[in-house]
Parts: sequence; C-alpha cells; structure tokens
Amino acid sequence: MSLDLTTRLQCYLFPLTLLAVGFACAIVTILEIALFERRPKDILSVSKWQDRAFSRTWALVGPPAVMAAAPEIKTIVSQAYGTVIDVGPGGGLTLKYFDRSKVTKIYGVEPNVGRHPALREEVERCKLGDIYTVVPYGVEQFPNDEISAGSIDSIICIRTLCSVPNPRQTIKKLYNLLKPGGRLLVFEHCAVPDHKVMSMEGILQGLYNIPWPLFLGGCELNRKTDEWLKQAGEWGKIELERRKGETGYEIMPEVVGVLVKAG
Repeated sequence: MSLDLTTRLQCYLFPLTLLAVGFACAIVTILEIALFERRPKDILSVSKWQDRAFSRTWALVGPPAVMAAAPEIKTIVSQAYGTVIDVGPGGGLTLKYFDRSKVTKIYGVEPNVGRHPALREEVERCKLGDIYTVVPYGVEQFPNDEISAGSIDSIICIRTLCSVPNPRQTIKKLYNLLKPGGRLLVFEHCAVPDHKVMSMEGILQGLYNIPWPLFLGGCELNRKTDEWLKQAGEWGKIELERRKGETGYEIMPEVVGVLVKAG
C-alpha cells in the first residue's frame, strides 16, 4: 500500500473512531439512566442524556486530542491577557497553558454542568481559583449584567465553535464583547474548502455529519467557522491559517490563529 493511500485512509477513518467512542458512551449512558436510575422515559429525550454522554466521550478522547495539538494550543492560550472568556473549557484540559502573569480574570463559559466538577478541580490544580469563574450557561446569553459588550480583552475558542447554537450569531456576539484591540484566539475545526465539497473529503464530511451531532455533543463538522470569524466584524489584524502539517485529506481540517478587533 502506497504511503499516500495509507495517509488518506488514516484521515478518512479517524472520525469513525471518535464516532464509535461517542456511540458507545451514549449507549452506556442510556442504559445507566434506564436500568440503574429507573428513568426509562428519559432516554426518549435527547437533552436528558446527550450532555452526560458527551462528558464521558470527552473524558476518553479529550486528553489525547489536546496532547496531540499541545504546541499549537499552548501558543494560542498563552496569548490571552487581561479579562478573558474561555469558551467551552470542558474539564479544563487547556487551563495549564494560561500565562498567569498576563491574565486578571477568566470566565469559563461551560453550559455542560456535568463537566463542572472536573473543571473546578483543574482550576484549583492550576492555581487559578482566585481569578477563574465557572459560568454555567452558553455565550449566546451574553452580553448581560455580568459581562457587557466591549469589556473583554481576550476570548479563547478551542474546538468549541463547532457545537455552539446559532454559530454565526454567536461569533458576532463574541466580536461585540471584545474591547477595541481585543483578541479572539482560535483553534477550531471547520468545513472542507468550497473547492473540495464534491471531493471524497467533502462527501465523507457530509456523511459523517449525519450522526455526528447526536453522539458528539452537538458538534457539526461542516460549519464554515473560518469564514464566519472573518465576517464577524471589522478586524485590525487577521492571522488565521490552516494547521501546520495537514495533508489535505482531513475530514476535520483545522484553523489556528488570532483575530484582533479594530480600534
């Protein structure tokens, strides 16, 4: 088998491994609710088991996913300064990359309350307890009394914009929360480029995306997150590029970089 074909197969089958883990965790969670907790009716409502199942899934696939991208994620997170919004921190796997000397306040916006115990434990382990506040709802509820428009220095999005509700509007909200000169720091997977929509990568991305949101916490593979970020508002600087080392066969291509709000 040629090296090129091997690379293609690895890229094409990688999402299947994540989907299999997500499916298995969903089954375990459903059985737990129906048999051990004796709430069989609850399994008919996706909202009653989806977040819980994804917490299980990410506990398994999250650590190796972060480790595999550690240099890029560290570079992104360490650029945060001042008052920060950490979008979807989950169990806090990336908290260790904050530069404590640069940040004064961090809001960890995590609507999946099942991940809060692990997140709070990691906050303490990283000695961020005095500046880190766990926010138990999504960014779509900003601005509010706690966080107002134009009040944030840095916003971090590490593989989270794939699952937020109404992504285009949410990204615009994030833009509006930034101060002039504020930074939006991102590491996100997104849709394959338009010229590859009818390629094998584009076709597989579409097929994987049918069951994907159900078993991977509402994540969608085909969001044009890179385009929506650029269109969110007036940026003074955009340094957004494909992740280094990608082969072009990825079903989950990733973009990395920083966008600085004009002003």
